[in-house]
Amino acid sequence: MAHKLNFLLLAALALQAKRVRGNEPAAESAAEEPKHTVQLPQFTPYTVPGAALWEQFIGELEPQWKRSRASKQDKDEDRYDGEWAVEEIEELAGIAGDKGLVVKSEARHHAISTRLDKPFDPAHNGLVLQYEVKLQKTLNCGGAYAKLLASPMNNEFSDATPYVVMFGPDKCGESKVHFIYRHLNPVTGEYTEHHLEQPPTPPADSLTHLYTLSIRPNNTFAIMIDGTERKSGSLLENFTPPVNPPKEINDPKDKKPADWVDEESIPDPDATKPEDWDEDAPAMIPDEDAVKPKDWLEDEPLMIEDPKAEKPADWDDEEDGDWAPPMVPNPRCAEADGCGPWTRPQKRNPEYKGKWAPPLIDNPAYKGKWAPRRIANPDYFEDLDPYKLTKIDAIGFELWTMQSGITFDNIYLGDSAKAAEQIAEEVWKPKHDSELAVREALNPRPAQKTESKLSGVLDLFKVRFGDIAASVTGFYARVQHEGLVEAVRQDRSGAIAVVMAVGGLAWLAWNMLSVVSFVLGLAQPAAQPAPAPAEDKSDAKAAAEASTSARADTDSGAAVKQRQGVRGRWEPWDPAISLPDTAEDAWSPFWLMPDGPHDVFSLVTPADIRRIRDNAQENFIKLIDKVFDRLLVLKSARDLAKSPTNTKQLLNCVRVLTRLVPFVYETRSDGGSIEDIVLWTQRPRPGSGADYTLGKQLVSATIDLLFTSGLTVPQATVGEDTTVRYTIWENGVGQTSSLGSSKENVSNRVEVLRLLLVLCCKTMYIPPVRSVAIPNQALHTIAYNANKKMVLCLLCSLINTSLKYRTQGWAIPYRNTTVLDPADELSLHAMQALFILLEYQTPPAKSGKGTAPDAGTAEATSAADSNANTPSMVLITGTETGAQNLFRAFVAKLHRQQEFDYLTSNIMRLLEETMRSNLSILASVTKQPTRHVMPQEATILLWLLLENNSLFKEYVVDHNRSLRLFAVLLYFMLNGYTDPAQAGMVRTISHILHYLSEDGRFATRLMQPFDQSILPSTMRIVDASLTHADFMVNTAFTLLSSSKPYLIPVYSNLLLLVRNVAPYLTQISQLTADKLLSLFDIISSPAFIISETYHVRWLIYLIEVFDYVVHYRAVDNPHLIYSMVKARTHFTRLKAFDLDKAKSELAALREKKGKTDASRNIGAVSSPELDTTSSTAPTPSMSALKLEDGNGAASPALSDKARGKRPDPGTPQAPESKEPPQNSTSTAALKSAPAAAATAAATGHQFQPSTEWVFSWLPDLPLDPIIAVLDALAVHIDRISEEVQRNADSAGTRSEAAAIGDTKGGDAQPEQLDSKSAGSDGTSEGAASVPSASVDPTPAIIRWLSSDSMVSVLPDLEDSMPEIRPRLQGMSPALVVWFRSLLWSLIYASGMKPFGIWKNTQVRLFVVKSTH
Repeated sequence: MAHKLNFLLLAALALQAKRVRGNEPAAESAAEEPKHTVQLPQFTPYTVPGAALWEQFIGELEPQWKRSRASKQDKDEDRYDGEWAVEEIEELAGIAGDKGLVVKSEARHHAISTRLDKPFDPAHNGLVLQYEVKLQKTLNCGGAYAKLLASPMNNEFSDATPYVVMFGPDKCGESKVHFIYRHLNPVTGEYTEHHLEQPPTPPADSLTHLYTLSIRPNNTFAIMIDGTERKSGSLLENFTPPVNPPKEINDPKDKKPADWVDEESIPDPDATKPEDWDEDAPAMIPDEDAVKPKDWLEDEPLMIEDPKAEKPADWDDEEDGDWAPPMVPNPRCAEADGCGPWTRPQKRNPEYKGKWAPPLIDNPAYKGKWAPRRIANPDYFEDLDPYKLTKIDAIGFELWTMQSGITFDNIYLGDSAKAAEQIAEEVWKPKHDSELAVREALNPRPAQKTESKLSGVLDLFKVRFGDIAASVTGFYARVQHEGLVEAVRQDRSGAIAVVMAVGGLAWLAWNMLSVVSFVLGLAQPAAQPAPAPAEDKSDAKAAAEASTSARADTDSGAAVKQRQGVRGRWEPWDPAISLPDTAEDAWSPFWLMPDGPHDVFSLVTPADIRRIRDNAQENFIKLIDKVFDRLLVLKSARDLAKSPTNTKQLLNCVRVLTRLVPFVYETRSDGGSIEDIVLWTQRPRPGSGADYTLGKQLVSATIDLLFTSGLTVPQATVGEDTTVRYTIWENGVGQTSSLGSSKENVSNRVEVLRLLLVLCCKTMYIPPVRSVAIPNQALHTIAYNANKKMVLCLLCSLINTSLKYRTQGWAIPYRNTTVLDPADELSLHAMQALFILLEYQTPPAKSGKGTAPDAGTAEATSAADSNANTPSMVLITGTETGAQNLFRAFVAKLHRQQEFDYLTSNIMRLLEETMRSNLSILASVTKQPTRHVMPQEATILLWLLLENNSLFKEYVVDHNRSLRLFAVLLYFMLNGYTDPAQAGMVRTISHILHYLSEDGRFATRLMQPFDQSILPSTMRIVDASLTHADFMVNTAFTLLSSSKPYLIPVYSNLLLLVRNVAPYLTQISQLTADKLLSLFDIISSPAFIISETYHVRWLIYLIEVFDYVVHYRAVDNPHLIYSMVKARTHFTRLKAFDLDKAKSELAALREKKGKTDASRNIGAVSSPELDTTSSTAPTPSMSALKLEDGNGAASPALSDKARGKRPDPGTPQAPESKEPPQNSTSTAALKSAPAAAATAAATGHQFQPSTEWVFSWLPDLPLDPIIAVLDALAVHIDRISEEVQRNADSAGTRSEAAAIGDTKGGDAQPEQLDSKSAGSDGTSEGAASVPSASVDPTPAIIRWLSSDSMVSVLPDLEDSMPEIRPRLQGMSPALVVWFRSLLWSLIYASGMKPFGIWKNTQVRLFVVKSTH
C-alpha cells in the first residue's frame, strides 16, 4: 500500500509539473543565460610573510596538493574517489583570472591535503586559520570544513588521520560552522574531541565568504564570518565535553538497592470510580446553537476547473492521457462565508470526562531519588593551557558532498591576527564587493522563478505545507461524523492533504526500512543460490561410472595387488608415448587402489613424479586432468554420503593431487616451471572438450569439498536438495552452535585442508627476495573471491576450529610431536590455512627491482627501523586494483564483545596449557615438552588479529586479563630465547608487545605490581615489589645480554617496547635501573656505536627513554634518576663523541680479541637462512666493552660516597643458566655468545662510518637537558652523602644513617671501602682523620629524590619537553618476508609428519637442513 501511495503522489507531482511547463511561454524556456557588463578587477598574487601556509592556487594542483586514494573507515565502497581541480570560477566570478581549489564530483567522498614546509606549533603564539569558501551551486548536503592534521602525517589522508583542529561550514540537515579540537588526556594517553557548543550558522548563498578562526594564548577563541565576529568564548568553558574532566564522578560500581523505592506518588488503592462518571461520553458534540450564515452557498463547489487554462500544444492524449484543466478555487466562495453543504461546527462536550483513573497520593515507602555515590575521577587532570595544541604537519579537506562546485581559496595558517585582517581587507573584500555588483547586474530573482514553477503544484493540492496538519485534522473529524465518501466529496483539499501525509510517511518509512535492510545485509553473508540440479545425462554418467567403479573395487583382488597397482602404473610409461584420454586402465588405478594416504605417498616417489613431469609432460598433465575430472564427477554424485566406495575414490583423488601439486610449483632442473601450463592456461577439459582453467576450478572444487554434505559436513536434512552446504563448522565467531560433525567428517576435512595448503604452497618455491613481488594465484583466487558467503563461512570455520584444539583426544591419552588425533590435526591445519589467507596481499605494481632484503640481515634491520612508523603490512603489499582480501576485511569488521571474549579466552587457554605442560612432571622426566597445544600458532594468530582489527586491540588493552597475557608472553620469551628453533615465536611475541605498547593505556597498566607466582622459580627475581614494567625491562636485559645473532630483530623491538612505555614509568626498582644503565653503558660506547649501522637506532631508543623520564617522570623514579646521576659520564662521553677515537678503540678491541673472539658479539648479524662465515674484522661484543672512558680508565660520575656501593640482587635467567649474578656496575653480566658477522662476510665489506653519518644523528640527541638535570642533581646528592657520612662519623656508628628509613631498593647492605681507595676529592685518607666505616647514603638520597625539594632544583625544561608519541609498528618488506617464511616453515614442518608432503622437493623460501 505504501508503494502505491508513494507512486501516486510522485505521479501527480510529475503530471502537474508537466502541465505547468506546458503553460509557460516558449520564450522563457529558450531564454539565453543573462550577461553582465561589470568590469572585473584582474587577479594579482598576494604575499604574506611569516605564514606557516599561504595558498592562492596559482600553479598546478600537484604535487603541492596530494589527492587521497584511501577508503573512508577502511571500506572499499567508501573510497575517496571524488575529483579535484584548480580552475577559475564559473558561477558569479568576482576576480578575473582568479583560481581556486574546486570540488568536481557529486555524491562522492573527497580528500586532499598538503604538507607544511615545517611543523607549526600553536603552543607559542596560538593559531589563526582563515580561508574562503564559495558555493557555486546551492549546497543541499555537504561539508566545506578544513582539518589541521597532527604531526607527523605518515599515511594516506582519510577520516582516520589524526587531526588537531577541524573548522569550517557544514550542511546536512543542520547548518553550522564546525569548530572541534582534539586534546590529549595526560592520564589515559588518549585524545578527546571537544565540540563547540551552539556553533554559528554559515551563509548559504553563492557569494565568496571568509571564515576565520583565532585561538589565542589566553585560551580564548573567536570565529568570524566575512570579518564579523559570530562566536567567541573560552577553550575551557564553551566546549562539550569540557577539557578538564570533573573531579568527582558517579561510582560505576554503585548499584541501586533492589528494595529502593523512588516513586513519590502512587495510585490511591482505596479510591473508587464515582457512579456518575461516564467514560463513553464523546469529547466533541455538534453546536446546537450554531446558525448557517445567510450567504453560505451550499450549491457551489470549493474547486472549479480553471476557465483560462488551455490544452498545451505538445500534449499527447495517447501518451499523457485525457487532458483536464487544472482545478482552481471557486471565486464565488471567496466572496461568501463558505461553499458546499453546511454542517454544524463541533464544540467541547461539557459532560466529557474520559477514562477514570484513581488519584495519586504520597507514597509512604518513598525514600527519595536514588543517586550513586560520588568518587574521585581516576581520569581527572587539570590543563589550564589547552591552547597548546599538538604540532600541525598538514592541512586537508576531507568531505562528503551531494553537490559539486565548492571552491576553496586564499588559505592562511599562522599566528598573526593582523595578517588575517589584512588578507580580509585587501584580498577577500574586493572580490566580495565585485561579486555583489555582478549579482546586482544579473538580478536572476531565483525566488520568483521558483515560486512560479511550484505554483501549479501548490494549486493542485490547494493547501500549503504548513496547513497540512490542520487540514488532516479537519478531514478526520468530518470522516468520523459523515463517513469517508461524503467527507471526500465535501472536503477535497483535506483528502489531498491526507494523501500527501500518508504518502510522505510511507515514503519515509520505506526508505528507513531500505537503509536498515542494507545495514543488516552487510552483517549477513549474501544468500547464495542452491546449485542447479544436474541434468539427466550427468546423473546417468555419474551413476554408470559409480557402478563400474564398484564392480572394479569388488574384483580388485588381494590387498598386495592393490598396493602394487599404483606403483605399476608408473613403470611401463614410456616418455616417448603419449597416452590417450581413453586409456582408463592407466588412470583409474590412482583412485581405485590406494587404501589411504600412506599408500599414495609411499608408492608414488618424488623420483617417479619428476621423471614423468620432465620427460613425459603431456602424460603428467593428462594424469592431473583425469584425476581432477574424476573428483568432479564424484563430488556431484547425489549418493556420495551413502556410498563408501565413492567416498574412498574421492579421497584418493584428493590424495593424488596433494602428492603431485608440489612438483608443479617446483623449479625443474633446467630452471623452468610448468605451473602456468598446468594450472593457469586454458585447455579442453577431458571428456567434455570445453575450455577450462584447472587452477581456478581446482581451488573452487577444494573449497566446495570442505562444505560437501556427507563428506566434510553432516549430511543434508530431508528435503534439502543441495550437495555443497556453506555453513560454519564449530560454534564461536559467527555461530552459536556446532554442526556436530562425525569422526569421518573431521578426518575427511583434514585431507581436504591438506590439499588446500598444497594448492597454496607456491610461496615455498619462490626465493625470499622475490616472494613479495610474485603473486600466489591460488591464494589470490581464494582471498579475493567475490562469494562473500563462502568467505565468511570458511573464515569463521577456520577460526573456530583452530581454537577448538583439545587437551583430550578420542583414543590417545597423551600426545607428543608425532601423534595427533584427527580433531587436533584439523585444528592445526585450520590455523595454518587461516594464517596464509590473512597474511596474503596482492603484490604491488612493479617498481625498481621488486625485491626485499633477506630477513635478519643488517639491511633488513635497517629497513625495519626506517619503516618504524609504517602501521601495517597492507602498505607494503597492497593492491592497486581496488580489490581487497575479504578474509582480512571481514576480520577487521569483528566487533561483538562475545566474539572478542571467545578469541581472547581460547588464545590464553592455548598458551597457559603450554606453560603447564612445560612445567609438568612428564616434561621434566622426558626432557621434552608434550606437544598437545600450539603456542607458536597461538601467538601468530594473536598478532594477526591485533594487526587486522583495531577494535580487538582496544579490547585486549582494556581487558582485565591483559596483564596476565603480558606475563605469559614474557614467560615464552624467557623460555625460548636460547633455542634457535623457538626464535620465530620469540620474535612474534616481541612484535605483539611492541604493537600493544603503542597504546598509552596498556603502558599505564604495566605500572601495576607483578605476580611472579605463575613463573618457574628459575625465572623469578628476588624483589617482591616489582611492577610489570620492571619485569619487562629485566626481560629485555636478559635477552640483550645473551648476544644471540638470531635475536637481533627482537632486540630492536624490545628497546622500542621500553621506549614506548617510558613516558608512563613509575617507581622503577633499583635493580631495574641498574640493568637499564648497564645496557646504556654498552650501547653508548663509541666502539659499539660505529660497529654496525643499526646500533645508532638502539642508542636513540634508549636516549628517548631517559629523555621521557627526565621531563615527565623524574620524581616518580628516584632509583632510576639516582642511577643516571651515578652514570652521567656516559652521557657526557656520548655528547663528546669523537669518530677518530671511536675507530681507534674499535680497532684495538678487534686486534686484542682476534679471530678467536670475533664471533662473541651482539652486533653481528646472522641470517638463519644463510650459511655464514666469521668476519676477518669482528664486531665487539657487549662484554668486550668495559665501563671505561676514552683512555681506558674507570671514570666515576660521583664520589664513592655518593655512589653507595651495593651488590646486585641478580638477573632473570633462563632455566638452564648457571652463571652467578654480577655487580650491576660491571658489564661482565652481559655475557657473549657465538655469532658470525654475516654482514661483512656476505657483502664483502664492513660498515665505514663517516663524519657526515655522525652529524646525521648526534646533534639531534636530546643530551643537553638530560645532562643539565643530572649535573644539578649531582651537587645536591653529593651534599646529602657528605651529610650522612658526617652524622655517622659523629655518632661513631652506622645505625643512625641506616635509620633514615627503608625505601624501595634501599635495603642493600653497605660494603667496606677498600683500604687503598682514595677519597672523593682524590686525596688519601690518612690516619690523622678519624676513620669510620662508609655508610650507604642511598635511603636518604632516594627519599630526597622522591620529594618536592628535588623538583625545585631542576632546571627549566619547558622548551625541551618531548612530545609523547609512540614509535609505531613497522612492517618493512624484509619483515613481511620473514613472517611469510615463518608461516610456511611451520606448515612445511607439520606436513613432514607422517607423510612427508614436501619431502625432497626443492623449497626455496627457506633452507631445509637435515638433523641427521
